[in-house]
Amino acid sequence: MAVAERYLERIGFDGAVRADAATLAEIVARHVASIPFENVASYGTVGAVEAPVSLEPGALADKLLDPDRRRGGYCLEHAGLHVDVLPRLGFTARHALGRVYLAGDGRPTARTHNVAIVTLGGVEHIVDTGLGGLTPTAPLALNRSDPQQTPHGDYRVIPFGEAGVDASAAPDLDVMVQARLDTPDGAVWKDLYGLDLRGVVEKDRIVANWFISTAPDSVFVAGFAAALAPADGSRITIGDTTARHRSPDGDVTRTELDSRAGLAAALETVHVDLGDAQLDDLAGRLGIAGTTRDE
Repeated sequence: MAVAERYLERIGFDGAVRADAATLAEIVARHVASIPFENVASYGTVGAVEAPVSLEPGALADKLLDPDRRRGGYCLEHAGLHVDVLPRLGFTARHALGRVYLAGDGRPTARTHNVAIVTLGGVEHIVDTGLGGLTPTAPLALNRSDPQQTPHGDYRVIPFGEAGVDASAAPDLDVMVQARLDTPDGAVWKDLYGLDLRGVVEKDRIVANWFISTAPDSVFVAGFAAALAPADGSRITIGDTTARHRSPDGDVTRTELDSRAGLAAALETVHVDLGDAQLDDLAGRLGIAGTTRDE
């Protein structure tokens, strides 16, 4: 089966494929509800033989599109899959790299966040299915700075110089992507990441991936995370040994993962299927004591 057909089957898309805005929006919505954000392969694996994570298109397809064992990846994997598959479906897609601002301190991280840029009717759109718990669940047009609705909240893309951070600290960035969050003090626009909209040399992605999947101070080596955005508007996230379910109404249920069985159940909710050996290994890396397969 061709990779494009495998992709559409994996996300449950069975309609007519047209290179238009409606089809792209449905693809993104189905993708984030089907293929999880997760970093099982890089977490805690400094110097391990499985690192760095492969960005080779065939390896990405085998990992993310296997119908029998569901797996996901982080941004470089999701974007790599999109830039490979979307042109096969008639879209024009390219890579863009950026710097994450989620810490809220206004300081740029390394240039390691990867998204796909898809052009529709002469307008470029961000397709980003690999940000984790705040992943935009619809394409975001780059030619407008007003709020854009997604199935999981409002986002906007503003000129980087208007984001309120020190633009001189990251002069390569063109726009800032923000999410609207409700807080006890009212709604706020949270900085997610700034993007450099110029072209990307593939070796830039390779270097970023090497750091993300092997460096001891990479957040994807130092910590474990997984996320899924179901079609009902909820969000499910795992951060190390804490799972959170955010309902469409904004209510959050928190569960501490203190057993192998609890970890396995949480992974199932985010569509991450691990074999017994991998599950045991992940539980051990997370420090979940006393885990056995017979719990």
